[in-house]
Amino acid sequence: MSLARHDCPSCGAAVRFHGVTDIVCDFCGTHLSRPARTRTKVSWTQQESISATDRGEFEGLLASFEEEDHLPDTREDYERACRLVALAPTQGIGYYHRAHARFWVSITSKSTFEDFFSCLRPINDDIEECDRWCSDPEIANELRQVIFSNMAEIAVHQADRGLTGARIENIMKMLLVCSSKLPNSASVAGNMQKFGAMVVDFAITELERAKRQTGQGFAPPPTHLEYLFYSWKYLGFTGGLKAYAEYVQLFLKNSNDNATKTGLRENIKELEAEGLIKAAPTKSLFGLGKKGWFS
Repeated sequence: MSLARHDCPSCGAAVRFHGVTDIVCDFCGTHLSRPARTRTKVSWTQQESISATDRGEFEGLLASFEEEDHLPDTREDYERACRLVALAPTQGIGYYHRAHARFWVSITSKSTFEDFFSCLRPINDDIEECDRWCSDPEIANELRQVIFSNMAEIAVHQADRGLTGARIENIMKMLLVCSSKLPNSASVAGNMQKFGAMVVDFAITELERAKRQTGQGFAPPPTHLEYLFYSWKYLGFTGGLKAYAEYVQLFLKNSNDNATKTGLRENIKELEAEGLIKAAPTKSLFGLGKKGWFS
């Protein structure tokens, strides 16, 4: 029996699945998981009007997905799944295979973030239709788990290609989608923490470099301050907050950008209210400051 070959969506390296539903790419370390073959049994009770010819075609297409070594992720699989939906629109199995195939096609290493995001809504629509028409709700739940846990894993590995403003924003957007769809997933939460640590390390490195080059009067770039704050706000990573508070003080001291200053002060108040940083020092009547943050 031949092994099922696939390309890692993070790096494009060949990975092979056979008799397993989970594997780690040897080249980049991305953890991938595939679903067990669907457990649903096609019921024709809602398809009494389907012709014998169409029924034969439907069963033949379905059989192609259920071959032991077949794992749907090609454009041809997507087209076959579309045909399943067209033949039997009230059967969840077609939507199941179409969502799965569409996801793996859209997330390949040759695709762009724009390609993926354009497919995200129809992928989610297919999951909802699968949930609507399958009598067993675990079928759609499994589909969500596979798609969004893999999506979080793959998203984080995009950072290995270099962090830029656009890439940070897109990866964060992908992770937030995953978190909204799988709010209690340990794997998604772990990847959010991992990416938060990467963004914080990147931002602090860039801030320190800029500070060395600028010297006195250094006003930190607001975008890098945002990376530190949003790593907590959206990813739940708190490791950059000490640096954030310190660099905010430099910005407030050395910048003339009053609009940004207002926003930074609001962020600091939010962090103080959450108990994540200590309140700013209050000046005494003699101009002597009390102990400040992290003293």
